[in-house]
Amino acid sequence: MCCAETYLLQHHLWLSSNAKTLLRLLPFEEWRACNMLFTTVIYFLASRELYRLTMALRGMLLPDTSVKVSWLFLFGVRDYVEWVLAGELLKYHSFNQELFSAFLSY
Repeated sequence: MCCAETYLLQHHLWLSSNAKTLLRLLPFEEWRACNMLFTTVIYFLASRELYRLTMALRGMLLPDTSVKVSWLFLFGVRDYVEWVLAGELLKYHSFNQELFSAFLSY
């Protein structure tokens, strides 16, 4: 089964009120068992889908064909994120030459 995905989704999908109660989708108190069954089925289906997506993304980010290709892709992603952050820094904050030059020299 997909252990990491199940662990991560339990607080986002299954539990509510800071993990004190189960998510309640059915409005009637008498249907508590049906509600737990319904939310558990949704929880496990979402967990399996997240596992499938995780494996697909892993295959795209870290292909098995070549270690060199994987490293080049990861460095490209890192450079892209750095440029996006630099653009956001310029767009939303007052321009500070020292801060910007320190960011680019990193």
